[in-house]
Amino acid sequence: MDPNIWGPYFWFTLHTITLSYPDKPTYENKRHFNDFFIGLQNVIPCPKCREHYKTHISNYPISTALDSKEHLVRWLYNLHNLVNENQGKKIMEFYDFQEKYRRIYSPTIPEKIISTTPINRWFKVKLVFTIIFIIGLIGGINHYYWKNRYNRKLFFN
Repeated sequence: MDPNIWGPYFWFTLHTITLSYPDKPTYENKRHFNDFFIGLQNVIPCPKCREHYKTHISNYPISTALDSKEHLVRWLYNLHNLVNENQGKKIMEFYDFQEKYRRIYSPTIPEKIISTTPINRWFKVKLVFTIIFIIGLIGGINHYYWKNRYNRKLFFN
């Protein structure tokens, strides 16, 4: 299987998994994540990638990264950069990595408006209708207030 096809999705999933790791993991959390990352060496679809992964977890054991979320996120970030370096791809700075995933999982309102993902398109539709509703509500209240205050016809009434 071609890693250029499944690789980006796989990395995204792995990074998402590390970002879900608890800040203060329990023994059980550590055991589950350890088993997961050790087990990957047997299921990665590309034999060459599988061998590189085995070498990496041998040189940089996952057990050393399970004390905190930050350590685990950095462990995978470093692995991803090693793979990118071996393939002649651009190395991502840690700050850029953090910003990339923050924009995905905790975007600001302007970022939601600018984004083109299907979820954010629905957000835009809801935002537009909410703004239209609020403008209509304010206009209706304003019209009712002035009509009653001066007790005369305004506009089309």
